[in-house]
Amino acid sequence: MTTEEIVKLAISSVLPLLGVIIGGLITFYIQKNSLGKTHAFEREKIRLDNIAKDEEEKFKAYNRILLNNALHKVWEWDPNKGGEIDYAKYIKYIRPVLFDVFHLLDKKVADELDFIEQVYERQHYEEDEQIDDRKDLSDSYLNIIAIIKQQFKNHRESNNS
Repeated sequence: MTTEEIVKLAISSVLPLLGVIIGGLITFYIQKNSLGKTHAFEREKIRLDNIAKDEEEKFKAYNRILLNNALHKVWEWDPNKGGEIDYAKYIKYIRPVLFDVFHLLDKKVADELDFIEQVYERQHYEEDEQIDDRKDLSDSYLNIIAIIKQQFKNHRESNNS
């Protein structure tokens, strides 16, 4: 056998092996890329499912707040004093619902809730209320109710479009 024949035999033996190796590498990279996209899609799907569950939980709580507000007259209008929160009813019917979903509340609702809690805490320690406390508490509570109603309106509009 001549050198030339040996080289031809070696090349003809190595070329198919080289083709298998290159084909295997291409297949590996394609599968890796495809698997990465599948994992990313699954992670995004789980994230969106969690957001939907959180929104559902928040809206159920918002529903309870609106119902409790209507059934128990948490905020009432007094011709002599103006609008006022009934603290006992707020504590019993509204506060627990808000704190159950505090981690899901919109920033504006959470800020209003924090304000109400700060005022009531200050009143507890000082054992007295300041001049604007009733109005401020009333405004904050009504803001919470207004924000919740707006959220429902936005939710309905987004579902109808």
